[in-house]
Amino acid sequence: MLIPNKVSGYFDKTTAKYIEYIFDETLIDIYVRSTILLKFIEEKIEDDNLEFARLKYHILYLILIIL
Repeated sequence: MLIPNKVSGYFDKTTAKYIEYIFDETLIDIYVRSTILLKFIEEKIEDDNLEFARLKYHILYLILIIL
């Protein structure tokens, strides 16, 4: 599935490579696993320590840096 460039209406090689890279199964798998991990961490923090509720954003930042 390729969507044309809004300006020219044509695809260039860079756009095609970028789209292929986005839909790579490895990246989708990493996204799903990191989302599940973040959700578990978020629920654990909210259930146990409400005063540390903002900690989930720091953990998300660390996960994104690692990826």
